[in-house]
Amino acid sequence: MIQRTSKKIAQFLDVSQHWLLTGEGEIKTYCANEENPPTGVIAISEYELRSSAGGNGADEPEWEVVNNSRPVWYEIEELRKYGVNPERCKRAKVTGDSMEPTLSPGDVVLWAQEVDPRVGCVHILDGCIYVMSIEGTCKIKRLSRVKSGLAVMSDNPRYSTETYTGDECDNIRIYGRVLEFKRSF
Repeated sequence: MIQRTSKKIAQFLDVSQHWLLTGEGEIKTYCANEENPPTGVIAISEYELRSSAGGNGADEPEWEVVNNSRPVWYEIEELRKYGVNPERCKRAKVTGDSMEPTLSPGDVVLWAQEVDPRVGCVHILDGCIYVMSIEGTCKIKRLSRVKSGLAVMSDNPRYSTETYTGDECDNIRIYGRVLEFKRSF
């Protein structure tokens, strides 16, 4: 609990969690007007996922940078702690209410794009939230493995769990596990 709370406070204050908890090291100070991130920091743009024309879920999506959005800077070492390549990280806005109260429309999620998004090629951590497409429709949902397939779950109780097994999984592409999100107020 303390770990999650201190992380949220550190993000709000725009300081490292280590500095907040220990006072050790340098407090990071970034100037919002700087064009290039300093050493050890990566700028991650906000993307919009556009499903491809095929609609069968097997085609690659089109990642389009959102106009007028500003990249957010992340410490490379913090992203590596998630076990991901920072160069493969993307951000996107949440739409819809199926993941409320966890994620609300307008929140921004950060995830690391998978090299091969096919269901059998992605290591699923049961109960984690993923960015995916099902039959060409982009979704952000919780996933769990079930016998011969996947359970796709919403946090909002008004939405029922969808289960995909066997060949149905061929229409699912998992783009990455959500690493963190920022609430939009």
